[in-house]
Amino acid sequence: MNVTSINDTPHYYRQADNCINVEMGSVGCATDRMSVLHTECLTYCCALAVLSKWNGRWYQQRTLLHIIGGYLFCGIRSESDRRTDLASRWIAKLKSELADGGKIIFVGGINSSSDMAFSLSIHQTDDEGHKPLTLPGTDITMAGALGLTIHPNGEVVFDVAGSRGELNQQECFSILREEI
Repeated sequence: MNVTSINDTPHYYRQADNCINVEMGSVGCATDRMSVLHTECLTYCCALAVLSKWNGRWYQQRTLLHIIGGYLFCGIRSESDRRTDLASRWIAKLKSELADGGKIIFVGGINSSSDMAFSLSIHQTDDEGHKPLTLPGTDITMAGALGLTIHPNGEVVFDVAGSRGELNQQECFSILREEI
């Protein structure tokens, strides 16, 4: 996966016709070969992106969630009435899309990107004890950033101004194994 870190949010993406700007508490999906997904202003929130259905040139299914407060059980606004909805419902749907492979990008906002904050977000459990973000065997990238932009070919640009940036493989493994 191509990952680029920048110090300023790439404003030109938000103005482009091919940009899907995902607001706080919203979900953006793209299935074409041109659309770019973008979210910003991640502070206590987190972002989750799932890229699937790779055709050799681009991911045919790309979804980006901007989860309010990083809380999986009510961090997305419902499209129908703008009430909060369960981000975990979206995650269950996205898990099925990863059956044939894909990539996950998990971003903690600038105030929620410590190892402890990542672990608390990723290892949340529902009423039945399931961890919706635990996806063994899936390629995952983690970062602390103010925002991110995802291109159809899987290139990710993080706005790391004042934040941690991309985590290395050892940091990711420690968080996923709850070894913090």
